[in-house]
Amino acid sequence: MNENELKHALVMKDRLNKVGSGFCLAKWDQVTMHLHNGMTHSCHHPAPHKIPLIEIENNYKAIHNSKEKISERQAMINGERPSPCNFCYKMEDNNSEAVSDRYLKSANLFEKSFDKIVKSGTGKEYVPEYVEVSFSNVCNLKCTYCGPHFSSKWQQEQEQEEPIMLQDEHGPNWDYHSLDYLKSKGELPIPHNAHNPYVEAFWKWWPELRNNLKTLRVTGGEPLMAKDTFKLLKELEDIPAPEMELGINTNLNAPQKNWEQLIEFIKKNEQENLVKKITLYTSLDGWGEQAEYIRSGLDFKLLWDRLLYMIEEHPSVDNTIMTAYSVLSLPSYKKMLEEVLALKRKYNMYNGGLESRFHQYKDWMQENGNGDFFVRGEKPCNVHIDISPVHFPWFLSLASAPKELSMPYLWDQYQFMMENLTLGNDNKNFYDFEAEKMGRVNDMAFYGKMSDEERKMNMFNFRKYIDAIDKRRGTNFCKVFPELEEYYRGCYE
Repeated sequence: MNENELKHALVMKDRLNKVGSGFCLAKWDQVTMHLHNGMTHSCHHPAPHKIPLIEIENNYKAIHNSKEKISERQAMINGERPSPCNFCYKMEDNNSEAVSDRYLKSANLFEKSFDKIVKSGTGKEYVPEYVEVSFSNVCNLKCTYCGPHFSSKWQQEQEQEEPIMLQDEHGPNWDYHSLDYLKSKGELPIPHNAHNPYVEAFWKWWPELRNNLKTLRVTGGEPLMAKDTFKLLKELEDIPAPEMELGINTNLNAPQKNWEQLIEFIKKNEQENLVKKITLYTSLDGWGEQAEYIRSGLDFKLLWDRLLYMIEEHPSVDNTIMTAYSVLSLPSYKKMLEEVLALKRKYNMYNGGLESRFHQYKDWMQENGNGDFFVRGEKPCNVHIDISPVHFPWFLSLASAPKELSMPYLWDQYQFMMENLTLGNDNKNFYDFEAEKMGRVNDMAFYGKMSDEERKMNMFNFRKYIDAIDKRRGTNFCKVFPELEEYYRGCYE
């Protein structure tokens, strides 16, 4: 975080706690709607909960304002701390100086809504400013850390293959990603070609929702394979939302026809200002063949080519690479960082210190034939990187691997980012918040607490899982990851 974000968060800390020690604006103004299985949550820390169909039949706004969420808002107003939000509360209790996401998000995303939220009470009809929506689990990849609840390819594989039986604390009886279990919990996705009452509720709300949104982010599955994503783009073409930022999570591997539809929307936006900004978020957790193993079905070259195309041909679009950092990321992630740094150095067109002067000179320079540099230069950075450690499944987590394996890789990668850090007027290196994310990955590997029994169980599950997906997908882990072969073979000892 930068100094201004920290100052805002510390001011917000006092404002929030005057309302209640657990009060958080994100519970009102942020929502992720997993419409493909009727789940919802506000902020990414609380686990999603199921919205009963009867609630959206009575009020379609229940896809955000569910009874469970309203109950949690009431608890916050009463000065209580609802348990789904314990991630932040524990951080605050462990260190009174800690700046939790409760303070950061409230300050830097939703501060302008503070008074409106307080006046709304529990917000039974509250219209949020930040919406993340998944219309479908349809997807063309089977990522190692994902599952059938977010990927139709995973679901299809689960239906066709033998179960993956792993250990849990009760013994070797954990049917990993069991479809029967998902069905019993109400989390089995509704088929993308079937009627979905949750998606129907979204479109009922859309005419009102669109007028209040500051950020709309479409996720999946693979959003560029979901018909409702393109329905949304058509809605924005017909009635623009020039103050709204649009984000799309995409693996950059969608079929060419779908990709071209997105490009046409981007071109139209560049001409007509349909939305304020477009950001593409793509996931990449390593380099080359190892990245393809982690994200099974990925065409790595296609992803990289499309990323370069977007940077070179449509500089108005922001690009963020999201990494779910697991044990499998260790060997090739340094190479990925080197390539991202090369992109920053090649395409970042001006440094931060020139920003104010740039705006003074921009019109004159464009009128006198030197416009391309300055049009591209309106955006200081063409690609960002966002790194988060994998927490589930635990057998892929860095906390389960020996420090002797993980820390030499991780420290080298963190040191590389710190040695190539954007400072002062320089704008062609990693930002401090990007390096900080890598630092948190290091912390998880080094400080992660796990008993010997848990680590032994997770290492056992790691090899069982790798063996299962190698058999299912015709891959060879040791051939792709020779650096991890010794760890893999030692997991049964």
